[in-house]
Amino acid sequence: MQKVLKHKWVVLALWIIAAIGLYLTMPSLDVLVKEKGQPKIDGNYPSTIAAELKKEMSQSQETDNQFDAIIVYHHKNELNENHLAKIKENLESLKSKSELSIRSTLDPFINEQAKDKLMAKDKKTMMVILTMEQKSNETIKEIRERLSKEAKVDGVETYLTGNAFIIEDFSQTSIDGVKKTEFWAILFIIIVLIAVFRSPVTPLISLISVGISYIVSLGIVANLVEYLDFPFANTTQIFLVLVLFGIGTDYNILLFMRLKEELGHGKDIKTAILHTYRTAGKTVFFSGLAAGIGFGMLAFAEFQVYRSAVAVSIGVIILLLVLFTLVPFFMHTLHQILFWPSKKITTHQENRLYSFLGQFSIKRSFLSLFIVAIFSLPMIFLYKGTLSYDNLQEVHPDFESVKGFNKLADSFGAGNALMTSVYLKDKEPLDSNEALAFIDELSERLSQIEGINLVMGPTRPEGKEISELYLNQQTKELNKGLNQASEGLDKVTDGLNTMSSEVNKGSSNDMSNINKLLEGTKSSQAGLGEVKKALEEIEKALTLQAGGAADLSKGVKQLEKELQKLDNLKLLYNQYKQIQQPLNEIKDETESSLKQVQTLKQQYPDLKEDATMQKLEKDLMTSYGKAKALSDGVKEANKAFSKAMDGLKDADLGLSQLTKGAEQLSKGLKDTADGQAKTVDAVGEIHKGLGSIYDGQKQMSDGLTQLVSNLKELQKGLDSSAEGTDKVSKGITDVSKFLEEVEGDSATNTFFIPEQARNKESFKQMLDMYMSEDRKIAKLNLTMTVNPYSQEAMKVAEEVNQTIKETIQNTPFEDWTYGVGEVASANNDMDKIASNDFKRAVTFMLAGVGLMLLFLFRSFWMTLFVMLSLIVSYFVSLTISELIFIDLLEQPGLSWTVPFFSFITIVSLGVDYSIFLIMRYKEYHLHKPTVAILEAMKQIGSVILSAMIILAGTFAALYPSEVTTLMQIATIVIVGLILLVLIMLPIFIPAMVSLKERFSQKAQMIRPKSKKTPDVF
Repeated sequence: MQKVLKHKWVVLALWIIAAIGLYLTMPSLDVLVKEKGQPKIDGNYPSTIAAELKKEMSQSQETDNQFDAIIVYHHKNELNENHLAKIKENLESLKSKSELSIRSTLDPFINEQAKDKLMAKDKKTMMVILTMEQKSNETIKEIRERLSKEAKVDGVETYLTGNAFIIEDFSQTSIDGVKKTEFWAILFIIIVLIAVFRSPVTPLISLISVGISYIVSLGIVANLVEYLDFPFANTTQIFLVLVLFGIGTDYNILLFMRLKEELGHGKDIKTAILHTYRTAGKTVFFSGLAAGIGFGMLAFAEFQVYRSAVAVSIGVIILLLVLFTLVPFFMHTLHQILFWPSKKITTHQENRLYSFLGQFSIKRSFLSLFIVAIFSLPMIFLYKGTLSYDNLQEVHPDFESVKGFNKLADSFGAGNALMTSVYLKDKEPLDSNEALAFIDELSERLSQIEGINLVMGPTRPEGKEISELYLNQQTKELNKGLNQASEGLDKVTDGLNTMSSEVNKGSSNDMSNINKLLEGTKSSQAGLGEVKKALEEIEKALTLQAGGAADLSKGVKQLEKELQKLDNLKLLYNQYKQIQQPLNEIKDETESSLKQVQTLKQQYPDLKEDATMQKLEKDLMTSYGKAKALSDGVKEANKAFSKAMDGLKDADLGLSQLTKGAEQLSKGLKDTADGQAKTVDAVGEIHKGLGSIYDGQKQMSDGLTQLVSNLKELQKGLDSSAEGTDKVSKGITDVSKFLEEVEGDSATNTFFIPEQARNKESFKQMLDMYMSEDRKIAKLNLTMTVNPYSQEAMKVAEEVNQTIKETIQNTPFEDWTYGVGEVASANNDMDKIASNDFKRAVTFMLAGVGLMLLFLFRSFWMTLFVMLSLIVSYFVSLTISELIFIDLLEQPGLSWTVPFFSFITIVSLGVDYSIFLIMRYKEYHLHKPTVAILEAMKQIGSVILSAMIILAGTFAALYPSEVTTLMQIATIVIVGLILLVLIMLPIFIPAMVSLKERFSQKAQMIRPKSKKTPDVF
């Protein structure tokens, strides 16, 4: 210290140079807060993996980075057609401007499905989602400013929101809060210091010394963050301000009051300074060391936000250097002017409050502990531990991003405003049917999670199943086709069976009748020849008038005899009629069968290539041709035979007349001769007709013989075809029944896209929306039914992660990389990290502070008492703050960083007051413990109370910042310090010292042989 006083002007110059140099070279803190001050999650957590996959997916699409920006359009009445037209026109203008870096848009003007999701039901609010590209040389603020100028629409309230913009406004809120805190903290410190010292000089010197330490500390930390990636958070600067100005002022009070005390004892300035630093300086050093160790132990934390508090440790070290080098300069240079306008330096009076509380707790130790227990234990058990990760609470409601989000939350629900994203990656493309089916199965499982509203992805672009792309629907359609095919085949089978039956009838007809018919025709033709000869003789006789009535009578008898042979001709005519009808039926059946086959081929194109059907058609055509030829031949023969029968009727009539008129022969001879001539002609026609009939019958007999042969082959083919089609029909029926069973099975509700649909442009566009260009990364967007910043959303995000993990296990896709991103997942991961790291950081911090106190106090019990007082003060203040903010102010919970920063602040700074007390207590080590502690409380009480008021007032400067987290921390720290200073230090510590002294005395009485009483403390 003497060397410092000797070179005091050099010391002053070095500090001024350091402060100015670091201030001028310091990087922009505003930029550091926005670029490096936001909480970062390190390690393989779902949100960090999702962020990497998102970035990789963006790079694959030739962009540096992407984020979603939401434009909110609102009108208090309704967005009418005129408003919508203006909005649409404005969107087209935005898309055309490349400087805005809009990658894609999702707006209500795309299709009806998009309109339903992006337009509120009351038609007062509409949102448009823009995928923005952020280049490496751009900030979110710059992008928002450009977009904000272009997105405004006349007559419509327009807001820009989204997680990126909310974080940007949160950072700005923190920056604004620091500025407000600095002003109010300095103002409060000045007022308190003037009240304590009743001098404007002492507060000024205190502020100069602390201000230099703050500037130098901040400059060092900022450069470490900029060039060495030192851990940094948006609260770093605030805590540097609070801690350095808070404890720095406390330490200055302790030093200046001790200096004033030493000067009051009549010592010169140099001696007073040296004695001040040997006593109070030692206390300040160890107090600062405790705070430095407390904050420095956070270097062992893993979470970047927690590790950022190490910057305070750097600040504390710089502060101690200033207090032990620069403050002595001011003391030695100004000495009594420090306390101007006071001319008389006197020692400070004993503190009455600490004296009263100390005496009470020493005399009534058990009652004092009971009072502490009654007050503290219920409060500790009432602690809920409800935390909030809602960044919106931290942002002032006047910010545009908050206004826009609130509009969306009111109209659509907060869960639809900020979506949760799931990213999936594989080494192979994910657009195969197997991968898409698995992605769809995963989408279905995620949609069943309570709290999930919609799951949108490559198989469900609108969040709903496309029924045509699932096997059960495709099976249903296939089953319909199979049923129709089965019905058609049944008809084919029936037709083939009918054809076979008819052909069988035709092929089984007795051909003996045809032979008899041929013989009868031949015999009739021969008989007609004889008749013709007889008639010719009669004709000659009549013509020559040769013969008489006797001869005529004889000829007539002979004619009757021969005409009797023509009875066979009648039989032949009847048989001929009988054969005509079967021939027609065979021809018609053959023609019908042929038409059925041709119809089947038209209905079922696949049968055209069937060999059996081709042969069947060919045979039917051949049979039909022959049957038609036979039918036509018989038809011609029928005409000739009809004429012959007409002639025969005339002949029979003439013969009858001849017989009856034999006695009148002479009279009608001339008429008879005429009739005889006709008869001869008619018999000739009959003779010729019978010849034609015979030829036709002969041809018919040959054709029928061939037809019967062909029909037998045809029948075999028809029977075989009918049997085959019947089997096919039964097989189709069995398949149809199976498909009916499968159709209702949930296992067939599987995504499957046919090759034809895969090649459609619409499907490719669907994949482009949710897959990377190389198709190796896929994305699912999840909307929630809860606020994405809420605890419920964090639980949903955790369940989403667990569902993915369980779904891919023991499947061909278990090697997939996956991540769950965005707000809810990031908050859930931070909760895990914060919870685990809180325990880790607290353990290291308590261990470091405890070891330091053990070394300083040289007493296990005193160290334990101090640590207990700090912990109890923390938990009671935490519970009281919960009652204020959760129960009274109806906030969702304490901000998630509040318990940690409140703990390290209370422990690191509160331990100073314990050190103030115990170090003064050790100065009275020659007295009994109870006497020493009471005397220390009388002497140091005013300093502790003043220091507590200053530190509490410094933290009270956080309230004007209007940042929820800072106000909650301020409340906990202020309440904790009050509890520590007014209850734990003046009541709990003396009571424990008194009890320990009593137990030691009893132990001494039990061991009378002991010559030395151990020094318990």
